[in-house]
Amino acid sequence: MQATDQQVTSPAARRRPKRPLEKSRRAARLSRFASPFDELVGGLTAAAPQAEDLADSFPALLFALVSGYGTAAGREAAFNTILDGGALKSAAAQLGLPLWLKRLPPHSFARPLPALPDDPQFAVRIANYVPEATEGAREWLEDVAFASVISDQSFALWVARQAHTVPASRRGIVFLMIAAWHWHATQPDTLGYQLVDQTWSPKMGLRRAREEMIKWRRRADLACLIGDGIESSWLRPGEANGYEFVALTTLDDFLAESREMHNCLDQYADRMGSGMVRVFSIRRDGRRVANVEVGPMSKDRRRPAVVQLKASRNRRAPQAVRAAVEVWFDSQPLSRLKWRPGPVRSRDTDQARMKFWLPFLGALPRDQRDALEALVLSMNARNEGRRRRQT
Repeated sequence: MQATDQQVTSPAARRRPKRPLEKSRRAARLSRFASPFDELVGGLTAAAPQAEDLADSFPALLFALVSGYGTAAGREAAFNTILDGGALKSAAAQLGLPLWLKRLPPHSFARPLPALPDDPQFAVRIANYVPEATEGAREWLEDVAFASVISDQSFALWVARQAHTVPASRRGIVFLMIAAWHWHATQPDTLGYQLVDQTWSPKMGLRRAREEMIKWRRRADLACLIGDGIESSWLRPGEANGYEFVALTTLDDFLAESREMHNCLDQYADRMGSGMVRVFSIRRDGRRVANVEVGPMSKDRRRPAVVQLKASRNRRAPQAVRAAVEVWFDSQPLSRLKWRPGPVRSRDTDQARMKFWLPFLGALPRDQRDALEALVLSMNARNEGRRRRQT
């Protein structure tokens, strides 16, 4: 019969289970760190058992020592303080590691930490938002770290506060795009800057921030889709009943039309990307009066479809404008028209997208830049796939 802990009485018997229990406890501690850092932690704590308790008391400090955080001199000084039994606060200070990281569990640390905000006011405020549950802690930290790299303390603190309201599975893409919108709003030399309507503010709620981000992102998609301009407007521009029909072929065309007509033409990336429509501005004496979205030819009448015909603020267009559209259609070489408008892009969309995103990606550390570059391309692939299915 195997003796239990309560049944062991001799000193020899009490010593026998000690070693496997210690190994089991140590293995459990190390397993909480993400690979490959668990092996690095194992190597360090095997050589310096004094550091092993950090896995429970200050996982971030142990992770920082094995992941190359700070300077070599700082890591050596912090390590010596730990070996000498010094205060962990002193060791963290020598390493330049913020104390507010102390509350995060080992699995929170999956990649080397950037320099994080550490002033007293920030530390006090962010302590209110550190996740109490271990679930989602890694995503929360990565979002806060990314925000601090791409912007400043106020944005990092805002992300720390708002992250709890977004499912962990969606945080990455949501805060990536909000950060991109916010970053471009501070970079006047980028195309993305020209697409910003409303800038980010610390007082802004997540819902409002997402609305503005989505509006900006759709404009960015349109910019990448159109590139240098749409090669074919499908129908010929012209005049009818005193109205002029002007094809929208450039990003500036769509932005100006949306601004002047108070409509959503600046959000037309998906519709234009479908290859099924073209949009024309209808003007009288140089003044915009309506927009017409034309679609595939109908097989019974062999005539383009009027998908939408709207005056300013999406009001119903006057009958005179509707009549002018019919006259304009009659002026087209309908017998030679293709059945549908076809693709709008004149350049490689992947290339245009990377050109748009390159300034933002270039502002990031190398490891994050590589990961986000792949994400940007995958976003493009998903968008293109959806557009092809629509056609």
